[in-house]
Amino acid sequence: MSEPNSSLMKNLLDSMTESLILVNPDATIQKVNSATLNLLGFGEKELIEKSIQIILPGEGEGEGEGEGEGEKNEQSVFRGTWLEEVIEKGFVRNEEKVYQAKDGRNIPVLFSGSASRNDAGKLKEIVCVAQDITERKELERALEASQTSFRNIVERNADGIIVVNEQGIVQFVNPAAEQIFGFKSEKIVGKLFGKYFLVGESKEISIILANGEIGWGEAMTVSTEWNREPAQLVTIRDITERKRSEEKLQQYSQQLHEANVTKDKFFSIISHDLKSPINSMLRLAELLAAPPEPLSPEETQDIAQRIHRASLRLDRLVENLLHWSRMQSGRFPNRPETIDLRQLAQSILDIFEEPALRKNIHLSNKLSENIQVYADITMVESIFQNLISNALKFTPNGGEITLSAQTEDVHWLKVMVSDTGVGIAQDDLSQLFRIDVQTTHPGIEGERGTGLGLLLCKEFVEKNGGRIWVESQEGEGSQFQFTLRHVQPVDPSAVSVLVVDDDPDNLLVMEMMLKRIGCPFQTASSGKEAITILRKQPCDLIFMDLMMPGMDGFDTTRAILNEWDISQRLKIIGWSSNVDSDRETRCLAVGMVALYKKNISMKNLSSLIQIYGKR
Repeated sequence: MSEPNSSLMKNLLDSMTESLILVNPDATIQKVNSATLNLLGFGEKELIEKSIQIILPGEGEGEGEGEGEGEKNEQSVFRGTWLEEVIEKGFVRNEEKVYQAKDGRNIPVLFSGSASRNDAGKLKEIVCVAQDITERKELERALEASQTSFRNIVERNADGIIVVNEQGIVQFVNPAAEQIFGFKSEKIVGKLFGKYFLVGESKEISIILANGEIGWGEAMTVSTEWNREPAQLVTIRDITERKRSEEKLQQYSQQLHEANVTKDKFFSIISHDLKSPINSMLRLAELLAAPPEPLSPEETQDIAQRIHRASLRLDRLVENLLHWSRMQSGRFPNRPETIDLRQLAQSILDIFEEPALRKNIHLSNKLSENIQVYADITMVESIFQNLISNALKFTPNGGEITLSAQTEDVHWLKVMVSDTGVGIAQDDLSQLFRIDVQTTHPGIEGERGTGLGLLLCKEFVEKNGGRIWVESQEGEGSQFQFTLRHVQPVDPSAVSVLVVDDDPDNLLVMEMMLKRIGCPFQTASSGKEAITILRKQPCDLIFMDLMMPGMDGFDTTRAILNEWDISQRLKIIGWSSNVDSDRETRCLAVGMVALYKKNISMKNLSSLIQIYGKR
């Protein structure tokens, strides 16, 4: 190369910011640029014609074992160094390597190299280009240290922390989040996150807790980076206990309000509604005992009839008061049984025959023969008595009161008490079943009411799992409707039953009754055994003991309904020695259809199979 060309090449190489080294086939350094000298701290004469090993830390001597000077080839000269890869491949690009400076420091570089050959394929030289990445590696180490510090902080944090990338995929969860959701990180990382938030937004969300229950979380999102990619850090604090406490406080407040309203209602009835018929009876009895002048037989009969009507009204009121007070104190047990609804309704209509005849009102029982429901008979009697009594009160002479029913669905019967009375104003319809609102009006003949009867009807219907409502138009009469569990004919041999109970005596009793009824059945003494049985052979109806050791009835029910999408077919009935409203609420919340006491008769067990075994 001529001197001008040589000078031009040197200027060109020295203008590069990257290190450039030309290596001869014998592994000696042919040429370096200024960037190389500045990077490594060598003088040019200290490198030219020296082995490339001088800047390759910890590499071999570049000579194969047992090979003499005459036996050396291009592979053996570079063997043991990462330049051997350049010779084999002809070209490498952007690989992280390390140069060694004159003072012994290791300098990380981003290396690219190419092997140049002549027409005969002989190696002419190796071109080595390297970029100093010391600063980048320090940043990476700092970032790694920062992430390590970040992990230490978040892993010790009491709040759940989830890192989500821009696609909504979970990248990281801390132990607190694992504990909240009940899953190990490997089950969550890589999954799509179920909620999206605005950065900086704080909101309350519903979460599925480790025990399968629905809880509450307070979530906040901030922007961050994860593995040098934009991400969101979601902090979730489990506030389930706080929310439950707030709900309980609201419930207590509502209960206190209702208790005060109930007390006011009770005192109002005692002071006025109960006293009124007593005073009426006393005055009429006094008139009979000491009339100001002799009474005719017709007058005596009229007074006696008035006393009788006042006595009936007083008896009805006292009975309602007793029922109501027992309901408020939780001392009115629900004892459901199979009821012939037509027969029961007729027995109640017979009670009202005399007052209906007196007002020339026709009582019609259009309930079908042998129609059966499953409910507490005392409560159903009270419902009919109160609704028929109300209908008589507001139906004019010559009117009609009709009892009828129709199937609402496979499990429920809709019962209707209709009249041709004066009807109810639209503004009053929504207030009828509220204790805190006075909606009573005088009857056709001025009869007074307390509104207590409709409150009892609502309590009793709901106690038996149904609902009650009214449809009415002023001047056209009213129709009160309520639902009861319908017992319909079902072939028991077509209903498969699973009984889950840890008490062998309870299992034995159920086995004997189910055999008599004719149901195919299986038994399990634990929740885990029940799940194992269901995996082999699903069933139609499960009687689930609530208080089993280990996996209780609530956990077992959740597990069953989570694993099988057969809730429309499978019915789970809670089964317990102790039945109360709180326990019943818990049963319904986890997916059971009802809660019953274990000391059930075979007749009522058969009714439950008829009700819930129908698909």
